Amino acid sequence: MPFNKTDTVRPQDFNRVLAKARDSGKVEQVSEMVLRSQAQAEYSAENYGHFGLNLDRYAHFTSPIRRYADLIVHRALITALKLGDDGLSDSEISKLQGIAQHISSTERRAMAAERETSDRLLAQFLAGQIGARFEGRISGVTRSGLFVRLTETGADGFIPASTIGAITTAMSKSSRR
Repeated sequence: MPFNKTDTVRPQDFNRVLAKARDSGKVEQVSEMVLRSQAQAEYSAENYGHFGLNLDRYAHFTSPIRRYADLIVHRALITALKLGDDGLSDSEISKLQGIAQHISSTERRAMAAERETSDRLLAQFLAGQIGARFEGRISGVTRSGLFVRLTETGADGFIPASTIGAITTAMSKSSRR
């Protein structure tokens, strides 16, 4: 299903791609590519809706105990629905865009710290597994090599193109033993 560079992509276009991927048994890889192709979500004082859900207006929130963003949404709803005195003040409403940018920034920092911690723990585990064989899936291809994600751990790695022949030879020798 071809897309032109000038086409406006709509949620139903992604749904068609994902349905076709499901039929071909490639839903995991295609789902990841679809996610990577989209802009990262960010908080805003303006309600831009939700692209993936195809909604013009959207607010996501859970418990206000969990995250500051959720507290802001709850307090905004209290103000909008006139449910009491615990809503946002006019002063806070005028600062919403700055608050949204700050929350987006701190959330990205937290996600980066989580990824770094996970990467360090995986590296520590895999350091003791040199020579071991793992099941994996090619997750990307470039001129310089292949990106592989291990099935069991989710660890990502890179195999330089210059070593692919050597790896294949080593694998075939070890399977003959």
